[in-house]
Amino acid sequence: MNVMVTGPSVAAPGICVSEGANTANGGNMANQVILPVTQENSASLPSSNPSTTQEFVPRNSSETVTNTLAPPVNASNAMSSTFPNQEQYTYLPINTPVNTLPAPEVPKFTGDLLEYSDFILAFDTSISSRTASSSDRLYYLLQHTNGEPKDLISSCIYMQADQGYSQARQLVQQEYGDPYKASMAYLKQLNEWKPIKPDEGKCLKRYSHYLLKCFSAMQTLTHLAVLDHAPNLQVVVQKLLSYLQNKWREKSTRHRLLENRSSCFGDIVQSVINAAESVNDPVFGREAMHRELNSSKPSKGTPIESAFAMQVNHESQSRTRGFGSPSCFYCGKNHNRDNCADFRQKSL
Repeated sequence: MNVMVTGPSVAAPGICVSEGANTANGGNMANQVILPVTQENSASLPSSNPSTTQEFVPRNSSETVTNTLAPPVNASNAMSSTFPNQEQYTYLPINTPVNTLPAPEVPKFTGDLLEYSDFILAFDTSISSRTASSSDRLYYLLQHTNGEPKDLISSCIYMQADQGYSQARQLVQQEYGDPYKASMAYLKQLNEWKPIKPDEGKCLKRYSHYLLKCFSAMQTLTHLAVLDHAPNLQVVVQKLLSYLQNKWREKSTRHRLLENRSSCFGDIVQSVINAAESVNDPVFGREAMHRELNSSKPSKGTPIESAFAMQVNHESQSRTRGFGSPSCFYCGKNHNRDNCADFRQKSL
């Protein structure tokens, strides 16, 4: 926004007075130079003293016009009239653009039923939501699959883009996203899980993670409700160590006698998670206590100290063997008489 003040001997901030006459006296407007008011030149607003003079540079730089300033416009009013929305120039946006975030990685899907949900979530988040082209989606879907899923999707590449991508997603969903097939895959892996051996705290931790994954899948896969049945609960408990099985029997008995209810899959999952946390405690866990016990044993010494000790021991053994060996009676040296050179040179 530009400010122009007319009249004789009056110059407001940001105004350059022309050479000669002013607009009030019918002067030529073309000779006037009007500058916008900014924060830099607003600091040099004239004072209220009418005797104050200030020089302005007209369009013709060869001449300088000196004017006696009239009582100026109030600085706050000038700034408010010049910048009615001054706050918008003071603040900068601090929100981070979404485009600056790193793109999530999309793993390749090889046909594992337990990984299908993770793959579809990553694909829709990283690829499908970023492009509206069906041909691009079909290409990326084919690129991020291997094995049987890739063969299934490749049968749709000769269709039109929209129809091909829709058909590919439908075929993949029917083959790997079926709730019953996914539930059977969870149960199969649970039955094939190897029993946990003593001093295998990491294996117990992984087992607790898998049980938690099964419990989370129960919320959406209705066929996994069979995990609450007694035969499947027995399979879960049989993978544990004997002392953990005894603890679970005591807890199941309390559920039946004191709470008047049967134990469910969620109860076992919580018990296994607590047991895994106890075994892998960073201070009192088995591995932590074992490391502390080994670190408290006396060390065998550094390699330099060991080498020096072996050398001293070797020298002491050599001196001991030399002290006990026979000496020559002829020359007095430390060897047998038969090996004495002086004795053999002696004539008979």
